[in-house]
Amino acid sequence: MPSSLTDIVLRNLQLIRSRTPSVSEANTWVEEFNRKLGSIDPARLQAAFDAAREEAAGTTRFRPLHFDDIAHAYKRTHSPGDAAPDGPPTDPHCRRRCVDGKVAVLDSKNYAILALCDCGAGAYWSGQPAWGSYPSISDLLSTRRFKEPEEDRVSQAQAEWLRDRTGQVGIKQALAEFTAEMDRRAGR
Repeated sequence: MPSSLTDIVLRNLQLIRSRTPSVSEANTWVEEFNRKLGSIDPARLQAAFDAAREEAAGTTRFRPLHFDDIAHAYKRTHSPGDAAPDGPPTDPHCRRRCVDGKVAVLDSKNYAILALCDCGAGAYWSGQPAWGSYPSISDLLSTRRFKEPEEDRVSQAQAEWLRDRTGQVGIKQALAEFTAEMDRRAGR
């Protein structure tokens, strides 16, 4: 694998365009990546090129990939070193304290709806085929039909159980099991 950002861009532009780009063109791309995206991780940049090419291969595109296609893929791609081999990366600084990239929001009837967090762990799930169509928490909260649950509604252990169970059986079944157990404990 090429070691510098310029080498990565040169190699991938040649794959995308079937011609050898100039070093100055590759350097322009690197400068633009740094300007738009900040510090660029080489492994993540390569993963972004790979993801953009793979995504374009599954469509009926009649144009080559452009800078913005790669920049968009970079934003959705996490560095290969960030993820645990069998799951999402952990984000200890997540402001929603999601732990695994999934959070619950409440709809207007106070039903819990599963959403993907906006942190790196949520980005991991949005890149997985089964989770790619799930909305992010920001998307749901921006509609004003949803709100974040109040902090003390359930204990941390209950929230973790509900989150884990939702991933196993879906939100409706997990919520029904949780509600039945809470009703049983309350003597209802």
